[in-house]
Amino acid sequence: MAAPSDTISVKSIPAKSFADLVRDGDKHRAMGTAVMLEAAVKAYKEAAGLEPQNPKAFEGMGKALFMLDDYAGAEDAFTKAYALEKSTSNARELAKALIMLGKAEDVRKLFKKIGADPDVALAQATTELMRDGKRVPDELT
Repeated sequence: MAAPSDTISVKSIPAKSFADLVRDGDKHRAMGTAVMLEAAVKAYKEAAGLEPQNPKAFEGMGKALFMLDDYAGAEDAFTKAYALEKSTSNARELAKALIMLGKAEDVRKLFKKIGADPDVALAQATTELMRDGKRVPDELT
């Protein structure tokens, strides 16, 4: 009779890819509950660690943090996304976080950089936030 082994064989679980983590984050974010949004943030952070030069993880993270009303966290994530990909959509998402933080001058500077009329773009973004049920700081309404 063979002696029992002192070692246990454990199959390794393959690490998730960047795409898998972003997809997980997107699924969790779509569910919209606080617990699932926290799970989304975790997945996006892990994805950002794998590919720190890819804006997709920072975009998703910013959206999840914004939904959690963590506007400072959303500002940080959207700032990183915008630095990596200077798209209009990244600028608009960053502007929304800045608006919720009461940073009107930063919003105007951002919109000016992308060639939009700063006051008109600020008014449009503020109106969009209010339409979505967000309480915009009084000085911006």
